[in-house]
Amino acid sequence: MGTVGWLQRVISEDEQRAIVDGLNDPPLREIRVGGRQYRCTMSSLDLILSSKLSTAETESLTRGVSGCIIKKTNQAVIVAEYPSKSSEMDVLAGVEQLGNYFVTKGY
Repeated sequence: MGTVGWLQRVISEDEQRAIVDGLNDPPLREIRVGGRQYRCTMSSLDLILSSKLSTAETESLTRGVSGCIIKKTNQAVIVAEYPSKSSEMDVLAGVEQLGNYFVTKGY
């Protein structure tokens, strides 16, 4: 069984506001999370899928990160960045399960 690592990244108030605004009024083209810039590949009222933008400016911040999945529940927004060695579909499944669990608990 592998080890799961959790990292808490600070997301600025401006980034938080942009994420919530993007979830409330899709579609989004780009999003910034913890200083990392992502290109949105899909956005809806409760889910954003995105992949990192590789530019000289952001490369040092995004090294080792492949994408980001954002899921909105009734009272929370789950933000999951994942490394290039992870499958987007596997991460999406985990985020969806966590989001659904939160919803069943009224959160």
